[in-house]
Amino acid sequence: MVGASKVSRYNYQAETLSNDKKVVLRRPARLKGGFDFVVRVPEHNFSSSGLRRRFEPKHDDIIQDLTKKKEIDACAYSALYEKLTDIFECRNVLDSEIAPLTQLPGLPNDLIIKVLKWLFIEQDIRYWNYSGRNKLWSYFPRR
Repeated sequence: MVGASKVSRYNYQAETLSNDKKVVLRRPARLKGGFDFVVRVPEHNFSSSGLRRRFEPKHDDIIQDLTKKKEIDACAYSALYEKLTDIFECRNVLDSEIAPLTQLPGLPNDLIIKVLKWLFIEQDIRYWNYSGRNKLWSYFPRR
């Protein structure tokens, strides 16, 4: 591949989770001409099959997890949903606001919130001035 050695590759540590795992942005991404990034949690396997490790959460991973959380405890989900709304509306959510939330089975609340922050930003970049952020948001179960 001509010029491949001149390609810049970066891994940005974007967030630290309560268990000290990191949320990392890998750039460039493979699609869209490399102008966006991939959100990764290198120490968390998002693969449900267990056959192959996958450190990149898919939108469906989070949507399915949130759906299960709502089914288990709608009241606890409602409190989490408030923080998701904050992230969607570009407001910062502090660790001190995440810690008191009831932790339901599945993905940890801080992982969901911190990963979604960057997935929303990635959608903003990928679909500049279009509806990427809104489309992702539309799949979340409402409270």
